[in-house]
Amino acid sequence: MTDRLRSLSLAVALAALTGTAALAQGAAAAPQMFIVHREHALPGKLADYEATTKEFISLVQANRSTMPTFAFTALMGEDLTYNFITPIKNLGGADTLLASFDELAKAVGPEKLGDLFRRSGATFSRADDNAFLEVAEGTYWPAGAAVTPQNAGYYQLDFYYVLPGYEDAAAEVAASWKKLFENAKVPYGYSVHKLVLGNDGPLWVVSTPAKDAANLAEINAAAVKAIGADAWRAQVAKTLAICRGFDSKRYTVRRDLSLPPVMSK
Repeated sequence: MTDRLRSLSLAVALAALTGTAALAQGAAAAPQMFIVHREHALPGKLADYEATTKEFISLVQANRSTMPTFAFTALMGEDLTYNFITPIKNLGGADTLLASFDELAKAVGPEKLGDLFRRSGATFSRADDNAFLEVAEGTYWPAGAAVTPQNAGYYQLDFYYVLPGYEDAAAEVAASWKKLFENAKVPYGYSVHKLVLGNDGPLWVVSTPAKDAANLAEINAAAVKAIGADAWRAQVAKTLAICRGFDSKRYTVRRDLSLPPVMSK
């Protein structure tokens, strides 16, 4: 098993373990969990990196019966990171996904798959894996939102590195942001996720979809205008007061490097 496959498999397994508590609440109410597999591409090998990624996608699509539930959306960061977002439902789904990699290797031949991962591994410097859980109490989606994850072409991800011991306060702040957006009837939505497995936690991430960079600027300006500049600044100050760090990054959705889910017949 290559380092790339090993890191993804480990993330899936650990994410499945952290999902047990959510499953205990009932499958219907369980929040969505995501595995984020991030690779840092070498600047001089971007073409080779993308070529091997597309080769892997083609292999999976040609042998879809071995990996019927595997799907991911690719986001390319301005820092040349490639982030592959894989939804996971529950422990059983993680087991199935792990087993499907073995089935793919059997279908295409371990030598062929191993060669692909070796060539791919030479095009990026390192890979990171994290598991995130959606926070429904902080996520805001108005009816008829013009931009959703289904049609987004661009994202702003805000990373809030929460002070240890302030997780409950973070949940309260997230809920208060949602209430502000609801009261102001902001026509654009966002999702909130918290890190449940990975490095540098506690970490909360706010994901805002947009059509492109210009549309993102419009969305952010509309939110501030609807809520009011003074109220917005006060809420930002309240948020940062419980944080040890903050970062904001932009990503382009790469549909050509994504693996869509199998459509139900």
